[in-house]
Amino acid sequence: MSAARMATAGAVVLALVGVASAAVRPGRLRGFDVDAFGHLPVLDGGRLKPIDSLARNSLLVIRGRQGFAFERRSVSADEWLLEVLFRGEVADRQPIFVIDDPDVLGLRQTSERYHSFQVLEPHLQEIQRQANSAVVDRAG
Repeated sequence: MSAARMATAGAVVLALVGVASAAVRPGRLRGFDVDAFGHLPVLDGGRLKPIDSLARNSLLVIRGRQGFAFERRSVSADEWLLEVLFRGEVADRQPIFVIDDPDVLGLRQTSERYHSFQVLEPHLQEIQRQANSAVVDRAG
């Protein structure tokens, strides 16, 4: 390959890198445009609303807050929902489930009340058994 062709190829690569980096606007998380995602419409309970509202309300019900810290950074409800939908392996490690009494599941007692799905997964049958028992007790 001649020096002129190598220089041209290098210039093309640099131009592509420049265009790609300019396309990544603030508000993007690992390729996701979090702000634009939050404005997408979704139908919830017969009502049209931004997916941001659904994400914030869902996280509020599950965790008691509309955001949380994970791996030394703050995670918004929109980021959390994107990771649940498209990066399950990351979402499974995020501590979002509140357990006030870890003895219920035989978990090791810590000062942390929030647990990830990864921690809870081995206990899913016991969680289901206790949920069924609570429903029967409540109905009877």
